[in-house]
Amino acid sequence: WRIHVPCSLVRDAGIGDLAESIAALGVLFIELEEGFNAFWSRTDKVPRTGKKSHRLHLHHLIDSWKGIPDDIRQIACSCRDFKRHVEALTVQDIPRDMRQTAIMYQRILKPIFLRNRQLLEEFKEVFAANFAPRGTLPPFRRTIKPDVSDLTLKLFDTQDLSPSMSKEKLEHCDNFFNDAKAFFRYIEGIRSSPYRSTKRKKIRIVLLDSGIDAQEWVMEEAIDEGLIDPAECESFVDSPWNKADDMHGTNVAELATRAAPAADIVIGKVCEYRDKLEDLLPRLAKAITWATHEKKADIICLALGYRGVNDAVDTAVDDAIREGILVVAAASNDGARFGRARPASLDGVICMHASDGVGNRGDMNPPWLDEEKNFLTLGDGVGVQWKGRTLPKAGTSFATPIAAGFIACMLEFVADKVTDLTPVQARKLRRKKGMEAILQMMSKEVYGAGKHYYIHPQHMCNWENHDEVDRIADRIRNVLQKV
Repeated sequence: WRIHVPCSLVRDAGIGDLAESIAALGVLFIELEEGFNAFWSRTDKVPRTGKKSHRLHLHHLIDSWKGIPDDIRQIACSCRDFKRHVEALTVQDIPRDMRQTAIMYQRILKPIFLRNRQLLEEFKEVFAANFAPRGTLPPFRRTIKPDVSDLTLKLFDTQDLSPSMSKEKLEHCDNFFNDAKAFFRYIEGIRSSPYRSTKRKKIRIVLLDSGIDAQEWVMEEAIDEGLIDPAECESFVDSPWNKADDMHGTNVAELATRAAPAADIVIGKVCEYRDKLEDLLPRLAKAITWATHEKKADIICLALGYRGVNDAVDTAVDDAIREGILVVAAASNDGARFGRARPASLDGVICMHASDGVGNRGDMNPPWLDEEKNFLTLGDGVGVQWKGRTLPKAGTSFATPIAAGFIACMLEFVADKVTDLTPVQARKLRRKKGMEAILQMMSKEVYGAGKHYYIHPQHMCNWENHDEVDRIADRIRNVLQKV
């Protein structure tokens, strides 16, 4: 079969109308790339008629939006100049009535195809055939290539925020954690209260990342307070788990300890530096299996991601989910350029996007998915410690351990307060849909580039009001019944 659009690409109304439609396509392409709506302005109107013009709109976008990648800019220019390209085409073998279609394929569709070919590896043969002579279409088969050699793994944080942005966002970060203090006190009280049984094992979060620097004061404090047990931690590289020159794993661990003050945090070091990622995916698969079967994790936190397919990691993640482990992964920091990275895009994995401390969606997030819950929490403008300084950072990497911490708190809450779950409800609690239903209770809907659910414990109830807390327990029972 052949990919087919059931409409004519050549319109009888003439090239003028079609050129406007192609320009509108160019505007849409820039919007998808940049993740912003390109609103009309007064300069986008034809002076003589006052009518809005997509070509003028696109021309002004190309001129004023400076951050557009070169390949996207080139495609947008082809959309803007479509009419001129058609009129300039003089190849004798192409009939006049097919020149518009030829320009569409050559200057717009083909560059889009070439740009996204790597991402569309599974459908490579099908797309290639659409740009080949007729009769060359190969039999379609869905191919998944394991262990692609050029896969790269990213630790999803971005550069330091600019001083003009960082002050306000750091204030939002402080307020975010301050507003959650009553929630944290309640969860810690479950363990410290003499009237509650604390024989249950702590909820365990396994962080698979670049290890930690145990000499950082926030990590020293976490180890001294028993949040991190050195005997449980492991390195899957040559260097120890508690020595790190890359700050990413330390920052992730710091945020996990802040968001899960009653949990047991276990460190699994799977990489040393972001530029030394050879053989990392096999190590990651091994570490996920270790977290699943040896460490008996309740939650696996993956503040990282990659493009492509790796069977070993996919299998390890599936195994963890079957064992009732909640896997939380960072969405991606590539904005609208790409979709969710793996493993966040895998079935059964809870994907986490990043917001600032008041719920504004960060620009680094991938596009929202209509068929999925799109959760976000603090990750854009977090203050993390490194070498005696507080650094303002941003990325879905930082939203991921905070979300994992909140999930650990809710597992602790349910174990203490909702003790009459049926076996079916208990299984649902430790599956993506069940936990996402609870996270939705902890969320407020926010809009902007799609609907998202902004997670903060304050959205759930007043944690100092015992009646409200009791009602939350009832709601959780009902929610798990309906999932």
